Amino acid sequence: MSAAKNTWRIYERDVDIVLAEEFSINSDFASWVLSKTSKFQGRVAEVEDVHVSLANSDGESDLVIIHKEKNSPQRFAILVENKIDAIFQPNQALRYEIRGQAGSQLSSWSEFEHILFAPESYLKIYDGDHGFSSALSYEAIRDWLENYSENSRIRYRAAFFCQAIPQGRSAYVRTKDQLTDAFWSSAYLYKNSNRLTVAARG
Repeated sequence: MSAAKNTWRIYERDVDIVLAEEFSINSDFASWVLSKTSKFQGRVAEVEDVHVSLANSDGESDLVIIHKEKNSPQRFAILVENKIDAIFQPNQALRYEIRGQAGSQLSSWSEFEHILFAPESYLKIYDGDHGFSSALSYEAIRDWLENYSENSRIRYRAAFFCQAIPQGRSAYVRTKDQLTDAFWSSAYLYKNSNRLTVAARG
């Protein structure tokens, strides 16, 4: 197993940039991530564009990876929420869903899926109750990188994720309140519905 030679505090933005580069230049990595999604397993596609911190009125997606299917004009997107130890924001997965739907309405992509990237310890805290379509652990990414190549860049990437993994153990879990969650879910859905209706009329 790779180990980082130096210790440093890794922030979510650091991971976003590392992932954005890997998606942009490593088609094998991008294909492997597709194989871990719920909707796009088996799709043959290439990465057409990668956005970091793509925002609209409903919030911000840490990463948006737009794929173009082979021999087809269709494009689809993976919207990534990346977590190390930060608390989930209210209705965070729902807002990813809304942003994905908005992208479809604007013809930025025809299909989408939102996926959570985080250390296994973070994912275990939420025990699948995170609301995202699928999840991929930092450990799985590290293992894939370690098995993929022995070149120095890939070794550095694997060591980077080794360094980020332990930080997931300090994640704080927000106490769930069903009435509060239901209120905010209804508010976001109402806002999105009215916004799309106004856009259609305009």
